[in-house]
Amino acid sequence: MNYFIKFFIFIILTSCTSKDCSLLPGSFPSSEDGLNTVESANFNFNDQVDTSESSWIRGAGYYSCDAKTGFLILITDSTSYVHQEVPLSVWENFKNANSFGSFYNRNIKGQYQLNIK
Repeated sequence: MNYFIKFFIFIILTSCTSKDCSLLPGSFPSSEDGLNTVESANFNFNDQVDTSESSWIRGAGYYSCDAKTGFLILITDSTSYVHQEVPLSVWENFKNANSFGSFYNRNIKGQYQLNIK
């Protein structure tokens, strides 16, 4: 089963145990805790993009309470990255990029870090 399908199945399964996104903390004890917390929250706006043409990005999703800024989760073969306070416009540009990896490296990586306590 490809990563894109696994990603959507995970989203569906975790929606049953979701919590209100407005109750999420501003920082997290670890990256893993941040990922688990974001994935289990109920967001007013969420969106995914088909990254099957990417050579290394296996999935990407965007989650926001206010459809202005939110969390971007990027899935690779080895790990998942969570980025915090990503503007919706950055997500839209990522979705429409000719190369997801190049756009990520130039415009997201290192700029929207998950806040770790």
